[in-house]
Amino acid sequence: MRKLPKLVRDKIKDIAHERFSRDFKWHHATRPEEYWLLLVNKLAEEANEVKYALSKDEMQEELADLQEVIDAIIDFKKLSRRQINKIKRNKKRHKGGFKEGIVWDNPS
Repeated sequence: MRKLPKLVRDKIKDIAHERFSRDFKWHHATRPEEYWLLLVNKLAEEANEVKYALSKDEMQEELADLQEVIDAIIDFKKLSRRQINKIKRNKKRHKGGFKEGIVWDNPS
């Protein structure tokens, strides 16, 4: 089964070169639509890793990775962190957060 290209952190190429003796294939995402697809795939990958984290330390590591991807998306799409935080605060004030564990049994 062929593995699809995957977005990695900026210094991974150098780290892999130092650690392993074999060569890996690398390229930079030069087309915006390619980079966007890689970011969205990485977002799903990191969210899935959060889902399956077994320890507090692992959970913190995975949430840090997820936040890093979210930050990259914000930068790539030239979004305003201030505006995102304002929207977040307004939604929380008007609709609440997710702390109480309320489940809607029949949303359809």
